[in-house]
Amino acid sequence: MLAGLALAAAILLLGLGLLARWEFDDRAALQARAAQLLDAVTQEAHILLDRLHEQRLWDCSPASQRAIRRLLFGAHFFREVGSFDADGLLLCTSTDDVLGQPRAGTSRIHYAHSGLGYSTGVSLILGQDQPRSVTATVLRRDRFNLVLAPQAEAALRHGAATLIALDTEDGLQPLFPAAADATAAVRRLPVPASTDVVRETHWWRGQFALQQRAGMGDFVLFTRWHLGDVLRQQSTLAVAIVLIATLAGLVAHGTVTTWLTRLNSIDHRVRKLIGGDRIVCVYQPIVALASGRAVGCEVLMRLQDGDRLLYPEQVIPAVLRQRLGPELDSRVARRALAETDRHLPPCGPFRIALNVLPDSLSGEHVIATLGEAAAPLRARDIQIELELTEYSLPTDVVTQARNLARAGFGLSIDDFGTGYSSLALVRQLCPDYLKIDRSFVHEMEESAIRASLIPEIVQIARAVDARVVAEGIENQAQRDRLHALGVDYGQGHYFAPPMPIADFVAWLRAQDAAKVDAA
Repeated sequence: MLAGLALAAAILLLGLGLLARWEFDDRAALQARAAQLLDAVTQEAHILLDRLHEQRLWDCSPASQRAIRRLLFGAHFFREVGSFDADGLLLCTSTDDVLGQPRAGTSRIHYAHSGLGYSTGVSLILGQDQPRSVTATVLRRDRFNLVLAPQAEAALRHGAATLIALDTEDGLQPLFPAAADATAAVRRLPVPASTDVVRETHWWRGQFALQQRAGMGDFVLFTRWHLGDVLRQQSTLAVAIVLIATLAGLVAHGTVTTWLTRLNSIDHRVRKLIGGDRIVCVYQPIVALASGRAVGCEVLMRLQDGDRLLYPEQVIPAVLRQRLGPELDSRVARRALAETDRHLPPCGPFRIALNVLPDSLSGEHVIATLGEAAAPLRARDIQIELELTEYSLPTDVVTQARNLARAGFGLSIDDFGTGYSSLALVRQLCPDYLKIDRSFVHEMEESAIRASLIPEIVQIARAVDARVVAEGIENQAQRDRLHALGVDYGQGHYFAPPMPIADFVAWLRAQDAAKVDAA
């Protein structure tokens, strides 16, 4: 009995030790990517601030404001610039121009050794006629501050680090909300003395602690976790280890219960759902705003899980964790293209938009599969277009875009305006379509700042000879205004919701019949 328990304990400890090492390497890689993002944000902040000061653009003149907006348009991570006078009063912003009354800047900014000030949770007042308050992260130096874009802030908040701290002359200043115990633990750990990017590990009260420098040495990133985190992240291997240990003699009701619970999670079932006949494709029309004619459709994926449908936001995280993107995209494309080839009536020029994950672009077999499945449709004058979400653009996206063009596929950048794409990158990609995220359309009726960027997106599209598609159109007023702003196409429940192929074909025929009757 004792020998069996000892063997079970040895297997369990050895397995957990290997998992801990595996998790450590994975966390180190994730934290390195978070540090790279922080380095990029900090470097861009210094470059922008240097240019703003070199050009002496703090006088709030129309010429200075135009110059600031040009600099800001080329930035990846910042959405607004504020100009201060010599006394530290805010005079104007790139959004509101000259303020009616100068405002005091925030007093909660902490300055790093390099002179870059950083503050989170700052309440900004936007708009002068109908002012509203928003919370943002601000970086400041001398006569200017920079407001971090929400997407960049979210990426930093939810990165690999438990806590990001600014290294100031007064010691470490934690940034972003963090648990009190995490903050206290970090302050008890030794701070790396070198300004180079270094990584150090510690063992603190049964937990790993990993830290490194980032952001040109201004920041220290901390990550800590314990074996419970390892078991959650590597649930499959953890269950296997527990099972082996259990068979060796360490049987416990709680262990079996945990194993069954994890076995039922989406991470365990997603491979089977994708591999089985569980993929459901629905189709949402894309309509020309000028004529009201359907010119194409977007294919949206669902997974049938028993008597319920799983939507992409429920499935994609598990797909990415298990690197099943190429398999999922291939199966969705084959099903969608087969259904449309079988059911679509002769409709002249038409396009079918397929969403693809970044991993799929690097797999030549995925492109080959798509080309083979698309051949019958191309013979019917139906163009296949691949949609890449702006946030998911891979590092070699320009090369991949050229490969897609050579293979005869159209390219669309989805959710444009919500990520970090610059005009230079868009010029290199030469997309056929830019898709405006539905959040811009929804805020349009409120005259929000984001909605005011729609004409800028239209201008970008015209500069690269691309067409513009607006998602999420819900009413006639939105459709009319978007058309007036130069948007070419739209989709949303105002026209039709996503539908199974039979309903989509019936909708197309009803639209054609209505146009014939109207004529």
